[in-house]
Amino acid sequence: MKKNQLDGVDNVNEVDYLLRHAMSLGININTVLMDRGYLNAGVIIGVESLKLKYIIPAKGNPKVLKY
Repeated sequence: MKKNQLDGVDNVNEVDYLLRHAMSLGININTVLMDRGYLNAGVIIGVESLKLKYIIPAKGNPKVLKY
C-alpha cells in the first residue's frame, strides 16, 4: 500500500479499509488499538460489525466505560 493511498479518506472508511485488507491477507486480529482521533460512533460501529474487540483512549465522562 502506498503512503498516500488513504489521503483524504475519513476515519470510518480508513479503519474499515485497513482492517478488511489485513483480514484478507489472513492476518488474525484479536484487538484493535486506536488513538483518540478515532473515537467516534462510525468507527466503533464499523469495528463492531467486523466482530472485533477494540481499545480507544478517551477523556473521562459518564458515557465511557472503564475496564
